[in-house]
Formats: sequence, structure tokens, C-alpha cells
Amino acid sequence: MDIIGFDIAGGTNSTRGIAKDGSYSRIIGNKIHGIGGATCKDGGDGIVTNNYATHDDDIIGNLIFNTGPPLPNTCNQHHGIYQGNIGGHISNNIVYNIRGGYGIHCWHAYSNATITNNLVFNNKAGGILVGGGDLPNYANSLADNIIIANNIAINNAGDGIREFEYSGEHTIGSHNQILNNIVYGNRDGNMVLLAGNPASGTITSDAQFVNYQQDGSGDYHLKSTSPAIDAGTPVGAPSTDFDGNPRPQGKGYDIGPYEYSASLLVSSMLALAPCLHSHANVQPEPGDTRFYWLYGCQEEYESPPLLLSPSSLCATQRDARVLHSSKRT
Repeated sequence: MDIIGFDIAGGTNSTRGIAKDGSYSRIIGNKIHGIGGATCKDGGDGIVTNNYATHDDDIIGNLIFNTGPPLPNTCNQHHGIYQGNIGGHISNNIVYNIRGGYGIHCWHAYSNATITNNLVFNNKAGGILVGGGDLPNYANSLADNIIIANNIAINNAGDGIREFEYSGEHTIGSHNQILNNIVYGNRDGNMVLLAGNPASGTITSDAQFVNYQQDGSGDYHLKSTSPAIDAGTPVGAPSTDFDGNPRPQGKGYDIGPYEYSASLLVSSMLALAPCLHSHANVQPEPGDTRFYWLYGCQEEYESPPLLLSPSSLCATQRDARVLHSSKRT
């Protein structure tokens, strides 16, 4: 079953955004927000597994935010994505402002699965957690052969990336791969790993988004100077990014949900800049080969500003402000 492209808004009586019970489900490109009742028992997961005996579900390219009971009430049992079965992929998702739990929480029978190229920030309990326990296997659970790669987990109120098991229950396997993630600004620590699992390729410097905003109102594409560019691993990486653009675009895979290229940044900038309508419309003459210096809503996109050809400007069917032009050489 595929669930693709829905805008799911909750209310005071909502407990789940999307709940899945079968195998081979694909949940792709949905916007899920405002899920959760007034108290912890009322729920608040964005996407949740109900049947832990199922397997191979994919959760790809979803935007999930503002779930869980509203503050000041908090609930660490409700998460942006709550995955509890074997196999599948959690990739290219953006999850923020989960008011009680984790951005991505994988538990119960979770194993042999992939968590890649997600962005999780400003979540109450933490960014990403993997572990095993409770139903259906309890202390015999084993969260093993899990790939956690190319994710950005930043500015969460708990840990950035965490492996977890109950005290006395050794339910974390020793074959998990934690590769090429960006973690910083997480209050309780950037990474907590168990069972001797090492992390490699970890970056702890600023990801350099086009416009990072803690409340989710920013633009989370990468600047040209971002350390995430070409710094990812192909292990478990999806073939496209959040926008549907192919990966990789440069010498290697990028970290996070967006793949950088100069041309892709131009397209996303124009698509996300409605204030351009307030400026003079560019109408180049036939055969005009000049490149135009163009700013969007903000003047921090690039330095120097991005160059757009007249044909690109016309193709966007958006207004623009010409600050400078020069002959193409």
C-alpha cells in the first residue's frame, strides 16, 4: 500500500497521523502536523507502526512537525516517526518540533533497516533513537544490522543519535553502521552508541543551511560552503533527495535531505521566494545572452549573488529584481 502526498493536520482529539499495519507499505511525500491530544495518553505520533510482526516498510520524504501534546504538557512516548518492525527505509524526512519525543524513534522488533539522509532538529527527547525491547520479543529483541548514515541531527533537547537498551537487556547488536552524520547542538550529547559500535565520518560543525530557523520556517537546502556537500556515504543512500532530484550531484553524496548543486539551489530559491513578485519583471529581448545578478527574499543565499540567465528567469514565470548585469564571456 502506498500513501503519497497527503496533508494531514490533527486536532485536540487526534492520536496518529498515519498508522500502518501491513508489510511493504510506502509512505512518501506527506505533510503531517498538529497531531496530539491534550495529554500524553491522547497520542501524537506522526507516522507509527501498529503491527510489529510486519516488515519492509518505507518512510520517504515526509515533512513532520508540531506533534505530541501541546506545551507545557510533554510526552516522551509520542514521536515524529515511530518504527517498530524489521527492514525498510527511513530516508529524506524532515522532522522538527516534536514536543515530547524523538524525531525518529525505532524500537520493538526494529532491525535490518536503514535510516539515511534525514534532518531532525528541535525535538524534545532527541533526534534519532534505535533500540529493541518490549513487544513482541522483549529481552530477546536484537536491534542489529541497522545503517544510520548521512543524517543531520542538530539542536535537539536530548541526544542527537542514540542507541538504547533497557538495563540488563543486551538488545543492541554489534553490526550497526553509523556513518557520515552531522551532529551538533544537542543538549544531552551528540551521539550515544552501545555494543562497541563505532561511528565514522562524523561532522560536528555547522551544516550551513541557506536559512536555518529553529521553528521550521527556514530554508534547509545547503549553502555552497556547507561541509555536508560530497561528505556522505553511498551506503544506504537514496537515489533521489527530498525534492526528487537525483543523487549524487557532485563528486559524492551529500549529507541531509537535500542534494546540493548550484542549479538546484537557484530553482529552490525562486520557488521559495514569493517576495520576488514585488520587484520589476525581467523581460529580456530576443537573443539576450546576459546573465543577471539576482537576490531573493534574503541576501545571504550566495556571495556573490547567484547568476541566472534570462531564459531561466522567464522559465520561472516569477518577478525578479536586476541588481547588475554583464555580458557573458
